[in-house]
Amino acid sequence: MYWAIGIFEGEGSIVITTNRKSVNLVVQISDQDVLERFFHIVGVGTIRGPYKPKGPKADREYKVIWKWASNSIKNTTALLEQWLPYLGNRRRRKAIEALVCLRNKSGRKPRLVCSRGHVWTKENTWTSKKTGFRMCRACKNLRENNQIKTFYNEGEM
Repeated sequence: MYWAIGIFEGEGSIVITTNRKSVNLVVQISDQDVLERFFHIVGVGTIRGPYKPKGPKADREYKVIWKWASNSIKNTTALLEQWLPYLGNRRRRKAIEALVCLRNKSGRKPRLVCSRGHVWTKENTWTSKKTGFRMCRACKNLRENNQIKTFYNEGEM
């Protein structure tokens, strides 16, 4: 799997549509055998090609391109979650953005941070069991600490 992640890191793209409702993973490469090996390791997606690229010089001969793509929400989400720890910083940021888009059903750009700028993560999110209301744990701790300080300050009067 690490080899396939390396191929994706070097030759792949994470494409988020402009309406933010779908995400495609794409690898374009001129070596059909490399792409077929990638496909067999990953186990999902489709291979298409060969495509003859159009270059700036009409008289020049260009290699044909083969393309692998994963368009399924389920497969794309699974691959991104599996690959996330192994991706470089730039592609990891794009993968996180893509995962947020895939999880957001409305197509609106979701909030990635709370009103005070703390990042919404699983570890930093508290959810009320009764109402389902969610709150940033860092903000919740600040709020509780301020209430305790206020209580003690009022008691000293």
